[in-house]
Amino acid sequence: MPAENAGLLPTPTWKEEKYNDAWTHGDTMNLSIGQGYLLASPLQLANMMAMIVNDGIIYKPHILKEVRDPTTSALIDEIQPEILHQSSISAKTFETLKSYLRDVIVHGTARVPINTKVVQVAGKTGTAEVGLKDRWHSWFVSFGPYDAPAKDQIVVTTMIEASNPWEWWAPYAANVIYQAIYANQNAHDAAKAVGVRLEGSSLIGRRE
Repeated sequence: MPAENAGLLPTPTWKEEKYNDAWTHGDTMNLSIGQGYLLASPLQLANMMAMIVNDGIIYKPHILKEVRDPTTSALIDEIQPEILHQSSISAKTFETLKSYLRDVIVHGTARVPINTKVVQVAGKTGTAEVGLKDRWHSWFVSFGPYDAPAKDQIVVTTMIEASNPWEWWAPYAANVIYQAIYANQNAHDAAKAVGVRLEGSSLIGRRE
């Protein structure tokens, strides 16, 4: 995207040039769980999940889908997908990964926050350290419907900045979004349907 922050995928060379320090096993372990020097935006993680949905195809993100005449609704222009990269990872591996992401909702860390009944969701929760005591960025990167063809699936990425000591806001927010989209409800009705209060919430969560 124009003016998008590139994020950061650190390497031993980068660390040597940036800090004049050698890469360590601890750096590798931190990077493997998305910690350490790694930086990523919600858009970048959304595109990562879309890559999984599309079995390794990474498309260039765009905001505009099409342009239509405001009077006749006639199609004036349509944005064509642009492939940026094709992964060499097998389709079988992606199918296994998708099943694991579904297990996060059925058996894992998102089994309580994601309770919508109108769509099957798959995804991953996350907590990003930001250098504050008892504060984390709350992440949830997801797609649905899980059982639909890729062309009919959407990706929802939510990130709630570290404003309080409870890190479960992101999956709850995504839960409301999925409910609103697939039940054709407004935000307040969707939140009520899944048991979330949009104002003055007193929900109590648990930590990963």
